[in-house]
Parts: sequence; C-alpha cells; structure tokens
Amino acid sequence: KQRKACQQKLDKCVPAGAEKKGIRTIREVVEHDDPATGIVEAAERFGADAICIGTHGNTGLVSTVLGSTSMALLHLSRKPVYLIRSQEE
Repeated sequence: KQRKACQQKLDKCVPAGAEKKGIRTIREVVEHDDPATGIVEAAERFGADAICIGTHGNTGLVSTVLGSTSMALLHLSRKPVYLIRSQEE
C-alpha cells in the first residue's frame, strides 16, 4: 500500500505534456538498504541519462541544504545528478 502511494506521488511530479516534448521519464519506487546506491543501480539498469532528486534533510549544515541521499548521489553517480529544491524549504 505504501509502495503504491509513493508511486502515485512520483507520477504527479512529471509535468503534463512531457512525453509529447520527447521527455521520457521512468519513475520507480526502489527498496534498498542504502537509498543512494539503490537509485544509482536503478539508473544504470534503465540506462538513464541523468538522475533527478528532490533535496531536503535535517543533519548537519551541508546535509540540511542538500540531504544525505543527494550528497551520496553526487559522489556515487557517474551520471549527471539534478538537485531540485523542495518547495517546502
């Protein structure tokens, strides 16, 4: 049930008309002990051109700005990582 709710939330993040503009998005809820590693592995599996992730966090000054998963992605990924600041910040 939680997985389905997460998937629906992800689906809402894709702008209307993205496919018509040639923007293909793949959204998948990934379960992994380490979120950043799970995301990088999924991106490799899909042959993604880039990774896009929202930022937020609550540990330390830098992590507060970027979030620990975002920071880890920047170090782990060979693909471009686009950081999108949360509207709540």
